[in-house]
Formats: sequence, C-alpha cells, structure tokens
Amino acid sequence: MKTPLFSIIILTYNKFEYLNDILKKVFSQTYSNIELILSDDFSEEFPMSGIQKMLEGKTENIKNVIIRKNNKNLGTVKNFNEALRVASGEYIYGMSQDDELNDENVILDLVNFFMANNCLIVTGYRDVFDEDLKKFKYRLPKEEHVKQINTESTTLYKLLCKDNFIS
Repeated sequence: MKTPLFSIIILTYNKFEYLNDILKKVFSQTYSNIELILSDDFSEEFPMSGIQKMLEGKTENIKNVIIRKNNKNLGTVKNFNEALRVASGEYIYGMSQDDELNDENVILDLVNFFMANNCLIVTGYRDVFDEDLKKFKYRLPKEEHVKQINTESTTLYKLLCKDNFIS
C-alpha cells in the first residue's frame, strides 16, 4: 500500500498545557509516515527546551519534525499559511495545541478516505467543549453548512471563499 507523507500542523500561541497531550496522541497514530510541524505565533515564553523534551518520546511513524517560531505575532491564518509553506506532505491536517485526536487511527482513516475517494478536501464534525473539556457546548459544522458542503464543487468553492465555515 502506498503511504504518502501526511503533514500534521499544530499551531501554538501561549497556553502550552495541552501540547504534551496532543503530541502523545500524534505519536500514538498507527499511520507510518507523518511529518510534524509545530508553528508558534510569537508566544511570550515559547518553551523550546520543554518541547524538545516532549519530542524525545516521538515514535518511528514521525519521519520529520519542524519547529518554527514567528518573529512577530501574525494571527492564526497567517501562522497557518507560514506552516503550510514548510509542509511537504501530500495530505495536510491542521490543528491547534488544544485540539484532540479521538483514537490512534485518525490519520490512517483520513489517508484511506482520501485515497479511496480521490478527494481534494475532507472535513468532519468538530465538537466544542468548555475550557475544562468536560461540558459539550456545540458541534461544527452546523447542519445548514453540511447541506452547503454537499453541493456542486464550483458552488462550494464560492461559498468557502465567501464564508469560511470549515475549520
């Protein structure tokens, strides 16, 4: 089976308390060809030595690690765009340091879905919880957006340019 490089971009900005958890989830992925990119948006106290220590636990599935730190705060979109510039994966998955991967097959399932369906973009539902990660708040995308996603590709492209409702 072909195993294209899969880039996981993790955006960071201050609040590093969840970073170790998401790194462990990335390291536990069963997919065997992952590039990990950490892109920090000029955090006040970027814990480089702590991050390097966390990366010591990386597994063989992580083929490349890139740590980049902006020299000024760019905001989420520009930070992501800068991370995209250094990504070399055939598939790219963006997340924030407090996001979650619900099991060890998330990346494998995504790659299999992309390959089986010849997709350009894949999205799924995102559950939003309170800061303690205990109380469910809402699910994205909203139902009206799901209907829009299932439209003809030119219409979908125009909707995405106008209303970025996929995240």
